[in-house]
Amino acid sequence: MTQLTEEELEEKFTIIKAVRNRLGDENSKIFTDEILFSFFEMSVLAFPESELFIIFQNILVLCLGRAALIEKGRETKITNNNITYNPPSVSDTLSTQYFAEVDMLKFLHDK
Repeated sequence: MTQLTEEELEEKFTIIKAVRNRLGDENSKIFTDEILFSFFEMSVLAFPESELFIIFQNILVLCLGRAALIEKGRETKITNNNITYNPPSVSDTLSTQYFAEVDMLKFLHDK
């Protein structure tokens, strides 16, 4: 592992902060800084020599995909005295966001 310069480290923190802001409070709490830094490294490896915005978009794609999987596991029907309530599907909403971000990433990468 190579040592990062102070400028590179600051750049990483700026992108991670932007990702947290874009995800919002609820989804941002799911991911630790270590996980987000891992997503950063994965994005840099996937898109070497790309603009930072493409790296940012790819981190969002990774986060939204994992958040959708987590939420899918939490979704259940609630039944009490023969009354059933099926809460709206959060994972479907996250999945829609995920595919929108993937499309944006493809568009930016193909430019």
